[in-house]
Amino acid sequence: MDPIDALINAFQTTSQGWFGPAIDAGTSLFRRLAALEIVVFGLVVALRSRRVDAAGVIPELAWKLFLIALFMTGLLLFPLWVPVIIPSFTSVAESMTGLSTLNPVIVIQQGIALAVVVLGASTAKGWVFGDPIGMLVGGFTAFGILLSFIAMAAIMTRTLIEAWIVLASGPFFLGFAPFRLTAALADNFITYAAYIGIKLFLLILLFATAHGVVIQWINLVFTTPGYNFELHFEMLAGAVILAIALWTIPNQVAERLTRGWQLGLRRGLAE
Repeated sequence: MDPIDALINAFQTTSQGWFGPAIDAGTSLFRRLAALEIVVFGLVVALRSRRVDAAGVIPELAWKLFLIALFMTGLLLFPLWVPVIIPSFTSVAESMTGLSTLNPVIVIQQGIALAVVVLGASTAKGWVFGDPIGMLVGGFTAFGILLSFIAMAAIMTRTLIEAWIVLASGPFFLGFAPFRLTAALADNFITYAAYIGIKLFLLILLFATAHGVVIQWINLVFTTPGYNFELHFEMLAGAVILAIALWTIPNQVAERLTRGWQLGLRRGLAE
């Protein structure tokens, strides 16, 4: 097994083992905070009982119990809805691009292939024409291209690990939903799950573009006669630009699309 594959599989397998304990911890926390919310509601009613008819409290209590029951149902059915959020984004992106998966290993392999082609062309130039400067420049550009693709793979790996951790720990954070002072944590978790899904969606689209570009670059190296310094520096610049695009675009777009979006759990409990 490839070392990068082993690293990714280790995170994925380990995070899956957290799912059961997270549901148990989230359910236990939910029950305690739900009881605390009812106590706080009773205190609020007691403080305003002189101004509010007791019969008018019944609809408020029924609404609060309904919300708590709804949140509890969402927690118990967590495996049926929250884990679907992120894969739904990735499946759409995969159908659009034709990619089967987002695999950082493929990115590193493409970077190695492109760096080897560039280094091989510069080395051949140095041996045949006795040009040590060309060999040094080729080594520099090949190394820079390889680092750029490693950075792209690192960005993808980070996002995948982030997604697995979010899904595995989700039930615990949903356990904060029934209490007005902690409901924002559950609300923000759902928003964050959508944020990660959007990031993966955009990464797949960008990766599909980068995949096609690498093939074109390799063909250019083989079809360009001699050793072209300008071409290799342009490929280095292109690799750096791709790395920056993968680093910035998914984060910025996902952040802007989810900014200010909340389900209003806290507001619903406080009403």
